Amino acid sequence: MAFKREEEETVVINARILAQLQRFIDHFPFYVILIDDRHRILLANETTSRHFGQAQKDLIGQFCPKKIHNLDEPFPGCPLEVSVQTGQAAESELYDPSRRQWFLSSVFPTRYRTKDGRLVFIHLTHDISEKKVLEEERSHSHDIQTVINLILQRSLENVPLQEFLAYVVNLILNIPWLAFESRGCIFLTEDGSDVLNMKAQNGLSVSIQKTCARVPFGKCLCGRAAVLKESQYSSCIDERHETVYEGIIPHGHYCVPILSGERLLGVINIYIKNGHQREKKEEDFICAVSNVLAGIIERHLAEERLRKTMEGTIKVLDATTEMRDPYTSGHQKRVADLALAIGQKMGLSQSRLEGLYLAAVIHDVGKVHIPVEILNKPGRLTENEFNYIKTHSQVGYDILKTVEFPWPIAQIVLQHHEKIDGSGYPHGLVGDQILLEAKIICVADSIEAMVSYRPYRPALGIHKALEEIKNNRGILYDENVVDASLEIIQENKYQF
Repeated sequence: MAFKREEEETVVINARILAQLQRFIDHFPFYVILIDDRHRILLANETTSRHFGQAQKDLIGQFCPKKIHNLDEPFPGCPLEVSVQTGQAAESELYDPSRRQWFLSSVFPTRYRTKDGRLVFIHLTHDISEKKVLEEERSHSHDIQTVINLILQRSLENVPLQEFLAYVVNLILNIPWLAFESRGCIFLTEDGSDVLNMKAQNGLSVSIQKTCARVPFGKCLCGRAAVLKESQYSSCIDERHETVYEGIIPHGHYCVPILSGERLLGVINIYIKNGHQREKKEEDFICAVSNVLAGIIERHLAEERLRKTMEGTIKVLDATTEMRDPYTSGHQKRVADLALAIGQKMGLSQSRLEGLYLAAVIHDVGKVHIPVEILNKPGRLTENEFNYIKTHSQVGYDILKTVEFPWPIAQIVLQHHEKIDGSGYPHGLVGDQILLEAKIICVADSIEAMVSYRPYRPALGIHKALEEIKNNRGILYDENVVDASLEIIQENKYQF
C-alpha cells in the first residue's frame, strides 16, 4: 500500500499543531485549507475565509465539495481524490463557471493523521484567471494570425474567387475555440445592384441555399448588415429574421459586412447555437477575416475588369488582323484552340493557359504592317517578300510591348516562329531561350497552316502535318510539345 511507510511516521494532529499551522497559513495570499481524506475541512486561512465570506470557524468540519463547489460529491479529476489514491501530490487547473474564474488546485499529502485516523492533506488554490486570459488571448491571436496567413497564401494561388471564398468559410468554421455551428456562407454584391448574392457556403441545406441565394439589402440580418454597414447579431430567431420556413431549427447569427472603405463588397454570415451570448473575441475574429477579405476581393474584381479589358483589346486586334488577311480568317482562333488543347495536355496552370490562349489569338497581329498585295499573293513569294513577311513577329512585339499584360504576351508573339535548333526568326533563339508558350504556338501554327487552304496551295491534310512535326521532333520543334500534339490528335481528343 502506498501509505505503509508514511503510516509508520505519521503524527496525530492536535490543537497545538492546528494552532501553529493556522498562524502559518494565514500569511498566504492564496487559498489554503487543511483537509482529510473524506474531504472534511480541518483548517482554512484568512484568504479563503474572505473569498467565501464566511468565518474560518464556520468552514471547519464542512464537506469541501459542497461548501466550495456546491456539489454533493467530489467532481471527476478532483486532485484530492488523485492524491489519496496515489499517495503523491496532485495538481489540476479548474474552471468555476459560476464565478468565471480559473484556479490551479494543488494537493499535497502530509505526515499527519486526525484523531480518528484519517489522512491529512494540505490543499493550495491559486486564482490563475489573469494568466489563463493572457494565455487564451495569445492562443487566439496566434489562431487568428494563422488563419489570416492561410487566407493570404491561398489568395496568391490562381483559383476562382468562388472556390477561394468556400475555403475561407471552412477555415472560419473550424476554429475550435469559436462557438460557431458548422454552417455559414459569404455573400458578395454586384455593381449597381442592391442584392447580396451567395457565393460560398458550408453546411447549409439545399432549401436555404435556394431561399437565400439572393438577399435584398435591408432584408433579414444579412441585408441589414449590408444597409447599415455594421455587424448584426442575434442569439435566436427574432423579428429581424424575416426568412422563415417550416422546420426551421432555432439558431442565431453573426452577420459581418465586408467593407473597402465605405464601399460594401459583401457579408459574412455565421450561424451560432440558439441562445449563445455575443462574444467580442468571436466578432473580432470575423471582422479581422472580413478586413483581409476586402483587399483580396478588390484585387480579384480589379483583375476581372483588367481581364475583360484585355479580352476586348485582343478581339479588336484579332479582327483587325483578319480584315487585312481574309484568306487566313479564323487562323489565329484555330491556332489558339489547338495551342490551348496542347497546353492542357502538358499540364500548364490555369493562369499560363490563359496567357497562352490570348497570345495565340493575336500571334499574327504584326501582319497589319504587311502590304495586302503580299499577304494575298496567289503565287510563290519572292525571297524579299518572304523576308518582309517575317518581320511580322517583331512588329507584333512592338505593338504589344507597352501593354501591361499579366503574362509575357509580347515576348510570346515575338518568339512564335523561333525553332529550337536556332533556324527560326527573328533572333535565331535555341532551346530554352524560347518560351514554352511560344514553342506550343509554333507547333500549333505549323499544324493549322498545313491542314488549311491557302491561295498559293491546297490544304496538305492532317497526315502531312503530323508527318512534319514527327520528322522534326527535337530538331525544329520541342519534343514534349510534339508528343502532346500527336497524342491529342491521334486519340481523336481534338477536332479541326
